[in-house]
Amino acid sequence: MRRSGCKGEKITFIMDESNVMDSSFLERMNTLLANGEVPGLFEGDEFSALMTQCKEGAARDGLMVDSHEELYKWFTVQICRNLHVVFTMNPSEDGLKDRAATSPALFNRCVLNWFGDWSNQAYFQDV
Repeated sequence: MRRSGCKGEKITFIMDESNVMDSSFLERMNTLLANGEVPGLFEGDEFSALMTQCKEGAARDGLMVDSHEELYKWFTVQICRNLHVVFTMNPSEDGLKDRAATSPALFNRCVLNWFGDWSNQAYFQDV
């Protein structure tokens, strides 16, 4: 996140549903997609270091931003602009409807690409 938020690097994070160990991971991904942040990720000294990097990054963009609130907002905007998430899943698996309900940003902040053959059941599944 620092690289895409502070340095402006375009980064693609690719993950498969088999890598999701529990629902809290999906909640964090949902928040990241919706808001450009993962709450509690940067605290204490890490947050101070992040603010220093953000100030340098904003200055490179020609912005004079001083408050931590403005710097953090700039950081989250950069995350939304530069960090892209590719999440692969099998739509015919049970739980797709639940994921759509509990993690709406995975569906409404993303582009859905359907690859391969889908079963008739997958086409008509209620999401």
